[in-house]
Amino acid sequence: MTFALYGLLYLSCVLLTLGIMVVIGWWLRYAVLVGYLLLPGMMVLWGIWGFFVAIPMGLLFDGSAAEQRIVRISHWLNDQCLAVLWFALTLPFKALKLAVDLASWLLG
Repeated sequence: MTFALYGLLYLSCVLLTLGIMVVIGWWLRYAVLVGYLLLPGMMVLWGIWGFFVAIPMGLLFDGSAAEQRIVRISHWLNDQCLAVLWFALTLPFKALKLAVDLASWLLG
């Protein structure tokens, strides 16, 4: 290869690395924003649930059907909070995939 091709290869590697770093940086900014917006709401929800329902039922634990429902609801609430968080954190990648698929379809 000539010197110019080596330079072009090096430049493309540098630009690809910088592009990947920019994408990671933007995603981290987005992830921090999601954390600031979603986590306090989830903490309030869990706090209300725990203080008014789960802790009193745990202190009075006798294995009743009501307590078993409380445990099931707690597990469901945990699953839903994790699902919302996972959806929010993967949303940019879903949007990017949709944009790539749309561009691929348009370009044929």
